[in-house]
Amino acid sequence: MNKLVLIVGMCMVLGMAAIASAGGPPPGGPPPGAPPLSPQDKGEIIALLKMDEAGFDEARAGGCSLAELAERQGVPVEAVVELVTKQVEGNGYRLDNDLRDGKITKEFYQEMKSRMPDAIHMTVYDKPVATEKK
Repeated sequence: MNKLVLIVGMCMVLGMAAIASAGGPPPGGPPPGAPPLSPQDKGEIIALLKMDEAGFDEARAGGCSLAELAERQGVPVEAVVELVTKQVEGNGYRLDNDLRDGKITKEFYQEMKSRMPDAIHMTVYDKPVATEKK
């Protein structure tokens, strides 16, 4: 299960980095916008921003980036960058273990590691795609 979560998460990171470098989503590729947050990461960010989950979800659904939310909440954007960096580095530790255990190739490991700075930037500064309310 952990391997599946890691692979899905890292594929999302790769897709988002590809979108950023290509200037738009490829046909049939991942959706534009900030990568989704895991429930644990989301909870940590909500706590840092001193928000409730409903308010956070509403702001994100309306297209607010984490950087914009930090500014609105009076939280330094750098604090959000530091937290997201810690969260993304957690994926790096899992990659380290998977490489050591032979679960992934060295090439895959290096590619994923090289995409981490882009993933951090996109998570903090990119706006999620606004969703329509039904």
